[in-house]
Amino acid sequence: MSNYQKLAGDLMSSLELSLPPIAVSFCDEVPANVSSFDGVVAAGCVFWQKAATQTFATSTKDHELCAIGVHTLISQLLPKLRLCSRTPDRG
Repeated sequence: MSNYQKLAGDLMSSLELSLPPIAVSFCDEVPANVSSFDGVVAAGCVFWQKAATQTFATSTKDHELCAIGVHTLISQLLPKLRLCSRTPDRG
């Protein structure tokens, strides 16, 4: 049994959970044994529900339709986007 499985079991037992806990990881690259999410969802909350039964990776694009996802994930890119969209100073 892995440490994660033991931790999940301990959490389920001590918190009397009806579903196992899920794990979230932020990575620069998708791990080799994890597939990318296939589909479109209206809100990032759907990922929490699906993660109860399957393992997958999401990208920033997967969160574009969700107001919370845009705020928490895509906002990290805004400084770069603003930098790219600036017009040269005209002096």
